[in-house]
Amino acid sequence: MGSTVLAGILQNITVLLAVAFLFGIATSRTRSRGRPLKRLGIGAMLGLMAIGVMMASLRVEPGLIFDARSVVLGITGLFFGGLATAVAVAISAGYRIMEGGAGALTGVGVIVASAGIGLTWRHFRRDHLSELGLGELLLFGGAVHFAMLGLLFTLPDGLAFEVIPRVAPAVLVLFPLTTAALGFALVLRLRTAAAAVRLAESEERYRSIFEENQTVMLIIDPVDGRITDANPAAVAFYGLSRDRIRGSRMWDISTLPEKEARREIDHAMRRVHESFESRHRLADGTEREVKVHCGPITLDGRPHLFSIILDVSERVRILEELRAKEDRVRLLATATEATANPIVITDPGGTIEWVNPAFIELTGYSLEEAVGKNPRDLVNSGIHDRGFFQTLWQTILSGKVWRGELTNRKKNGELYKEAQTITPVRGSDGGISHFVAVKHDLSARHEMEARLQQAQKLETVGRLAGGIAHDFNNLLTVINGAAQLALAEIRSDSPLLRELTEIHEAGLRASRLTTQLLAFSRRQVLRPVTLDLTALATDLLKMIPRLLGEGVEVVAQLPDAPAWTRTDPGQMEQVIMNLALNARDAMPHGGRLRIDLDEVELKDQDPILRGRRRPGPYLRLTVEDSGTGIPPEVQLRMFEPFFTTKPAGKGTGLGLATVYGIVTQSGGEIDVHSEVDKGTRFDIYLPVSAEGPEDTAASSPVRDSNAPGDSRGVTETILIVEDEPTILRVATRILERSGYSVLGANSGRAALGLLDAHPDSIDLVFTDVVMPEMSGPQLIERIRERMPHVRVLFASGYVEEVLERHGVASEDEHFIGKPYSVEDLGAKVREVLAAPGPSEG
Repeated sequence: MGSTVLAGILQNITVLLAVAFLFGIATSRTRSRGRPLKRLGIGAMLGLMAIGVMMASLRVEPGLIFDARSVVLGITGLFFGGLATAVAVAISAGYRIMEGGAGALTGVGVIVASAGIGLTWRHFRRDHLSELGLGELLLFGGAVHFAMLGLLFTLPDGLAFEVIPRVAPAVLVLFPLTTAALGFALVLRLRTAAAAVRLAESEERYRSIFEENQTVMLIIDPVDGRITDANPAAVAFYGLSRDRIRGSRMWDISTLPEKEARREIDHAMRRVHESFESRHRLADGTEREVKVHCGPITLDGRPHLFSIILDVSERVRILEELRAKEDRVRLLATATEATANPIVITDPGGTIEWVNPAFIELTGYSLEEAVGKNPRDLVNSGIHDRGFFQTLWQTILSGKVWRGELTNRKKNGELYKEAQTITPVRGSDGGISHFVAVKHDLSARHEMEARLQQAQKLETVGRLAGGIAHDFNNLLTVINGAAQLALAEIRSDSPLLRELTEIHEAGLRASRLTTQLLAFSRRQVLRPVTLDLTALATDLLKMIPRLLGEGVEVVAQLPDAPAWTRTDPGQMEQVIMNLALNARDAMPHGGRLRIDLDEVELKDQDPILRGRRRPGPYLRLTVEDSGTGIPPEVQLRMFEPFFTTKPAGKGTGLGLATVYGIVTQSGGEIDVHSEVDKGTRFDIYLPVSAEGPEDTAASSPVRDSNAPGDSRGVTETILIVEDEPTILRVATRILERSGYSVLGANSGRAALGLLDAHPDSIDLVFTDVVMPEMSGPQLIERIRERMPHVRVLFASGYVEEVLERHGVASEDEHFIGKPYSVEDLGAKVREVLAAPGPSEG
């Protein structure tokens, strides 16, 4: 029985698939909305198809028909709507009732349920039937036939339990598959029909666009380049008849050679590019610049090239004019951007519209910060009064150019001077549309002028100091020496002790003042040696905290290795101490003092070299405080001699001037960075010494017991040559009190006379360098002709340059500068006498 059922089902499905062909023909034109008669006809045809399926059905029992009408009616409800489905249901139900039998009522129920499920599914997918897929159609078929299987339970006399096991496999497997296959065939037909409709509409639109569009359009055969069609706009543009254009090839109207024209067609067909510019010839022989937009299309089953031709001659002309103007504007813009002078462009009200990079670099304001602001809100220093700006505005608003100098303020608060030219720019209406301000930063010039003035002041004071140094030092030698000698003789209870002590202390202060005067003017006598600046700074750091007090924290960062440079150790100590004491004064409520030392490599372009120092390795000694800072106006004068901001009696104004003089005379430079309330940093740059360290230890004295005034065991004879009688007397008394035999002469000739009188008894010649008639070096040259081994000690109160002209080096170990003290002279004489003679060494 099972094989009979399966054979019947397969026969039924075969008949169903045969009917499907006719079903497809009947439904090939499904657009039946608004056509009730056609929809009635389709419904009648589908009903007859359902009858045909039932006629080929399997007769399970008398009056019990099993067939695939559910497939037909389910598909009818899904794809053909209510009217056609109602007709098909009526016809197929009538036939089933006519057939009669025990399953008639169930059969009608299957017909109605299948159609109903189809209509319900259609309701939810009404506008998207062409999007149905096999999966959804299979689900739909399963729903229809699951309902059919459920309706079999309405069979009378328990037939359902006999029938269902035999037909269930076909109902739940084969019928849903058949429904899906038949439904998908209809979906494909729907898609094909929709595509055909779209194609027809597209062709209609294309034809309408092609014929009625005012844009020139051409259809080209890509094989031979022949124009197969041209629209009326092309006829009007080229001035040729439509037939004439249709018979032409593209290179007949294009100025491109045939080879290039074919290449452009090939590129367009392969979509290498979709547009290009060319020139086309018109019927009257003129040529027009055109832009061709093209792409492949299919006409009559063959590929063609569709081209849209746009006349761009006027646009090309305008673009060429604009390009020329842009080139000029670009040239001007480039020149404006690159110029070293700051430039500002404002509107007539003074609001900034543009600034060039030079302005940004000068002021520190970015383009975004400057645009939209008025210069008075951006860089106004507040120095110039209202009248100054009224005159400026009256000038430029009248259309005239304003030129002048003014002081402005940078973003960081720093003031600067600039020369400015403001030019009004008139618009097309003749009115002023903009102002262009071209600026020139005068800071460098003013700095150079300030430095020149400072240098001139230093030179003037230096010349003055150098000019009086000799006489002043001679006087101080006498004052200090005589005071010391007197103090050595006077009793401790003498009423003159206090006065003599004050004279001596005043003389010492005068000596220090003279040294400072010569230091800042770079005319002091330096005794440079190669020293380790690290060691010197380390030693000073032991003393500086005690001098500054507990309120100042002292920190340092010094290198571990020695830092060699060539300078006078005592003078360099004075530099560091002066800067430290200045820092203390700038931090009345306490703060931090930092001393750093490192090595840097300076290049030619480094401004600190100021064009007067060689590039190379330098030691950088930094002294930085967290004090009150130095105002910009004070920084311009801080190294001037006698300039001070301290109250009267609190400073001489020579501290920083002395520092400046010592550093520059040592071959270095000094740089200052300071902001009010943010502290001050002094950077001192000294050349790194290529030489090794020197043995600077003094030679052992001849007689350690010979302190000033001690005459025990001294037998040497000293010839003193000094043209100043008072100095000669003081020097004689100092050396006689030290136990030496002294011969005095007030000139070179007198000295030679004494030499003749005492040919073998003179051990040391102590002579002034600069004397009338015969200088000290000239005298020594004459003496050594007679006494080659005699020892020599030079003395002078003149500045370095004068000594160099006379052939004496201040760093010579056989030299002592005036004013000298009793102790200094005694120690120096012992040192020279202990040293090897000129030809002993």
